[in-house]
Amino acid sequence: MTPIAALTHWLWLLTIVVGAFALIRLYHAGLHRTYRFFFVYLGFQTLRSGVLMLFDPRTNAYAWTWVVTEAVIWVLYVLIVLELYSLVFRDYRGIYSLSQWALYAALAISLILSAVSLAATWNQQPEHYPILANIFLIERGVASSLVLFLLLIVAFLTWFPVPLSRNMVVHCVMFCVYFLSTSGSHLYRSLQGAQVQRAVSDVLLGVSLLCVTGWLTLLNRRGEEVPSGLRYQWKPADEQRLIGQLDALNRALSRSTNGRSSG
Repeated sequence: MTPIAALTHWLWLLTIVVGAFALIRLYHAGLHRTYRFFFVYLGFQTLRSGVLMLFDPRTNAYAWTWVVTEAVIWVLYVLIVLELYSLVFRDYRGIYSLSQWALYAALAISLILSAVSLAATWNQQPEHYPILANIFLIERGVASSLVLFLLLIVAFLTWFPVPLSRNMVVHCVMFCVYFLSTSGSHLYRSLQGAQVQRAVSDVLLGVSLLCVTGWLTLLNRRGEEVPSGLRYQWKPADEQRLIGQLDALNRALSRSTNGRSSG
C-alpha cells in the first residue's frame, strides 16, 4: 500500500470510528429526538462507509453501492436543512413555509448553474467515467444551494432577535463548512479533470472527519439550553421593534399560505 493509499485508508477508518462515537453521544444526550434526520444521516453515512470498506474500489459492487447510496445522501441533505429550519422557525410557521420554497428554488438554480459550468469545461477535461461527472454535478448543485440557503438564514438570524441555541449554531457552522468544501472540491475537479480525484477525495475525507469530530465534541444536552452569541446585540427598544416586525411578517405569510390552501 502506497503512503497516499494508507492515508486515505486511515482517514476513512477514523471517520467511521468518530461517527460511531458521535451517534452514541447524540443518543445518550437525547438529541436524536431533536435532530432526527441528522441522526439518520450520520448513522447511514457511517454504515455506508463501513460497508464500502469491505469492497475493492475497482469492482462493480463498490461502484454501484456508492452510486445508489449517494442518491440517498442527497435526499438526507435536504431533509436535514429543512429539519434545521423547522427548529429555528418553530414559532414562525409562515416564515418556515416561505423558507421551504426558497430552498427548492435555490436547489433548482444551483443545479442549472452547475450544469452550465460543467458544459463549459466538458471538452477541456475528458471524463473516463461520464456517470461520475453527472453525479458530481448533482452533488455540487445540491451542496451549493444548501450552503447558500444556510448562509442566508444565518444572516437573517444574526439580524433578527430569534432565540437560538448553541447547538443550532454549531450545527449550522458544521454544515456550512461541509457543503462549502464539497461544492468547492467538485468544482475544482470539474476544472482539473479526473487526475485530481484522489486528492479531492482525501480533502473531503479530512473535512468530513473534522465536521464529525465537531458534532461529537460540541453537540450536547446543555447546548440546547445555552443561548448562542450569534445575533446582533440590539437595544431593548430596537429588539422589541424587530420582534414586532417579525411577528407581523409571520402572520402575513401564514394568512397567505392558509388562503392558498383553502382556495
